[in-house]
Amino acid sequence: MSKRQEIDKQIDKLARLPVVSRVLVKLNQVAENELTSADELSEIIVRDQGLTMRLLKVANSVSYSTRSRESVSTLSKAVIILGLDGVRRLALGMSLFEHLKNAESGPVADRLWNHSLLSAITARILAERLGYQPVEEAFVAGLVHDVGKLVLLKCDREHYAPLLDPTNEADDLIKRERRHFGLSHVKAGKKLAHRWGMPAVLAEAIAEHHVNEKTLTAKHTPPLLRITAVASILSHLLEGDPGGKTLYTALAASRERYGIDAALLDGIYDQITDEFNKSVALFGVEDTICFPAAGAPSTRPDRPHEQPVDETIMLTRLQAITEALIRPGAYPELLELVLEGINATTGIERIFVLELDGDRRNLVCTNSFGCGVENSGGVFPVPVEDGSLLESCLGEREIVYVPDTSDPRLPPREQDLAIQLRVTEFALVPLLFMDRPLGLLWLDNQQGRAPMCDDQLRAVATLTNSLALAMGQRTLVPASS
Repeated sequence: MSKRQEIDKQIDKLARLPVVSRVLVKLNQVAENELTSADELSEIIVRDQGLTMRLLKVANSVSYSTRSRESVSTLSKAVIILGLDGVRRLALGMSLFEHLKNAESGPVADRLWNHSLLSAITARILAERLGYQPVEEAFVAGLVHDVGKLVLLKCDREHYAPLLDPTNEADDLIKRERRHFGLSHVKAGKKLAHRWGMPAVLAEAIAEHHVNEKTLTAKHTPPLLRITAVASILSHLLEGDPGGKTLYTALAASRERYGIDAALLDGIYDQITDEFNKSVALFGVEDTICFPAAGAPSTRPDRPHEQPVDETIMLTRLQAITEALIRPGAYPELLELVLEGINATTGIERIFVLELDGDRRNLVCTNSFGCGVENSGGVFPVPVEDGSLLESCLGEREIVYVPDTSDPRLPPREQDLAIQLRVTEFALVPLLFMDRPLGLLWLDNQQGRAPMCDDQLRAVATLTNSLALAMGQRTLVPASS
């Protein structure tokens, strides 16, 4: 079976909705019928109690609470608050999203659903600020704009999942999709949208949201397409930098890049992140972004760049690590090579290897290296608490750097660790195996107090890739072997 045939097969499967989503078929039939009454729409929606409850929760959520001073407990009241058109479009989008989310799970899919929800919230906020109506149409467009990625993921997970790495450029992704599958995710999404009979304006947003900056600023570009495309771009920026620094840089040139007055986007970061944090549970999404809470210290501050990394030593150490990795039973040797390599390459003084225990609720120190590690007895194990930077590092799967442990905004768990370990700054580097966190490295310079820089932490991440791989392989190979 060719790749194109496999794609058509997956589109057929996704287009065949489960019984509970017959509601979606009816919603599609009335989506463009302006004569549909509130009673007729309510009769369709109440057939799916789950959808009914989600719509009522949305009507009571932060996004719409300003439209009503009292709680919304019936669909008829929701129609008053959201409008007939708003309810119709939200019901369509939420039913579609639920169906797609049930069709695929796992870390890669979780990132896709996070991006979809973040794009939907961003699109709705942009629509409000730009005066686009109905704003719910923008929300739905953001929610389903990347549906084609699900199609390709289900066709060839092994090949496609690595392409969805958030560090890949969008244009590069499109080119690789075309080379491997014969078409891109936007075209696959368009085909699925047509099979579902989605409104033409939504199908266009799915099919064309990867437009270039010249098209974004053109006067003839349809407003919903511009909103969807910009929402997706801004969401990708936020996923790569939850602290929002790259977002602010992009917004400074928003008129030139996107055709949007920067003044309209003032305060958009706080609004997007606040609504996302409050919508994750509502949409049943596994949060993989973890925006900092209001007032929390940034995990991505500007860091000095004057600390050198010895690339010659690093290449030598990497060669030795690679050779040890392929030897059976060489984990102790490899671990020693990695920890010594970090110290020799970057000059970082002290390293603790913290692994998740069987319940994945505590970090246990299994190995350490450097000056002062012998005086850390009693500090570990430590629980992984909600809101802690330890949990943020594992959840975001990204490096966390704290330049000043005296910052009063530092979460309590890290404040206690910093005091016990007697450090003024530290870094956390996740240990990942097949995108699953196994634990992390705690790094600090207890004696020299030298600040860490980006180049040092990147070198650490490179050196620990082999360590995480060896750690993961230990869990796959029986002890007797």
